[in-house]
Amino acid sequence: MTAYTRLVGTGATEDPATGSAAGPAGAFAAKYGFVPPDRAGSIVFLQGVKVGRPSRLYVRIGMAGTDVTSVKVGGPAVVVGEGAMTA
Repeated sequence: MTAYTRLVGTGATEDPATGSAAGPAGAFAAKYGFVPPDRAGSIVFLQGVKVGRPSRLYVRIGMAGTDVTSVKVGGPAVVVGEGAMTA
């Protein structure tokens, strides 16, 4: 299953790839039947298209009946900035 998602934060800034949102979205979709059980291990979320930074987040949901037993999120990454903090 492939879905297009967006995560817009405060001030209308958009995160181009949000694994912490894709995992729960995949778990919800699998648990409540938006994704067939045989496809829960292969969900792709497309995000960041509207801000010119297209991303693919790959989500694998482990199921036991209707219970979610595991959530795995992955995908390629690139460095877009660096920084340092000092005490």
